[in-house]
Amino acid sequence: MDVPYIPEEWNVLRDRAFAKNPNLNGTSVFGKYLSKMKLKQWKQYT
Repeated sequence: MDVPYIPEEWNVLRDRAFAKNPNLNGTSVFGKYLSKMKLKQWKQYT
């Protein structure tokens, strides 16, 4: 799996998920992050 790690994007998704549900787990954020990183705008990163 070749997915870039961009801390700023991860933090935005984590903060949004936490605002909706303070009892969140990392798996829900990870799934959203993966789907976001598959978008064209992130294709140049590895």
